[in-house]
Amino acid sequence: MIGKLVLLRHAHSYGNFIYKGREFLETDDEVAEISKYTDATIPLSQEGLAQAQDTAKELADLNYYDFRLIFHSGFTRSRHTAQIIHSKFPSAIIKENSLIRERCYGYLTFMNKDVINKSFPFLSDYLATVGTFYAYLPGGESMYSVIDRAKFFLGSILHKTEFSGQDVLVVGHGQSIFAMKGVLCGWSLEQYEECWSTDRLSNCGAHIFERSVDFRRLNFVETIRPAKL
Repeated sequence: MIGKLVLLRHAHSYGNFIYKGREFLETDDEVAEISKYTDATIPLSQEGLAQAQDTAKELADLNYYDFRLIFHSGFTRSRHTAQIIHSKFPSAIIKENSLIRERCYGYLTFMNKDVINKSFPFLSDYLATVGTFYAYLPGGESMYSVIDRAKFFLGSILHKTEFSGQDVLVVGHGQSIFAMKGVLCGWSLEQYEECWSTDRLSNCGAHIFERSVDFRRLNFVETIRPAKL
């Protein structure tokens, strides 16, 4: 069993700046601006660069974590955040794992609401009927698929002998981190749905888990907000 596990959302990105907390865009200008990138290549914003540097310093100054492994999703915003934190933990090994990437929105990626409603007129009824977690977005994933990815990823690291006792940092995305927390806490589908609107991390927020005294599981310790690590 690994020692401590920190699930950290990537720093503020250019996409966060454009979306401003909304699930979908509103205007053609916003679509044009964000479409300069793919979801995988959206960079950190200037705010995010400073945020990642502050987070790296705070983690190092605690003298509590000795990260030996740092995972990122391969997406630019996740990878760059991980690299900045790695500068304070140079002995750690950085690994890319696509299982912790953000949920794929398929054809809805970078679409505004009007285009979505015109292109997929039955989508709202479908989502209402099937449910948020089971519904597959057109050309994309269901939230349940993200949870499945989280299970595979966590299963690949938690009990590996080579990672035993090591502190691990995972730099993921809002929905992939949410899924991983639920897996580790043993949430039911009902708990996922209850926590969906209330248990969302800010950029560079983190969920902290530590190994139990019997070494059999990871216990949730706390959720830490940015600049309070």
